[in-house]
Amino acid sequence: MRDIGYESERFDQTFDVWSGDRRFAYSLIDARMMEWLLAVSPVPGFEISGRWIFAYRDQISPRELESLLGLAEGFVARIRPVVRSLYPEALPRRPDRPGS
Repeated sequence: MRDIGYESERFDQTFDVWSGDRRFAYSLIDARMMEWLLAVSPVPGFEISGRWIFAYRDQISPRELESLLGLAEGFVARIRPVVRSLYPEALPRRPDRPGS
């Protein structure tokens, strides 16, 4: 795994992106995704392993769980179609879009 750097200094200071596949990381985190991630507060974390996405934040209360699930949904919704076509095995299926 390597630390991936982006052209946004603010993004690089806020997020650490690690990936064994630079192309996947750059495809996944585009300018639109960076803008959205930088707007989320408190700062979230995401890990992707195969078709699983793990979303987390520093300690949350049980009543905040729904917002964390919404955060994960927002992340998945911002994954560009080209990423799904390049890496179909690496991303979760969209339950709202059968066949994707």
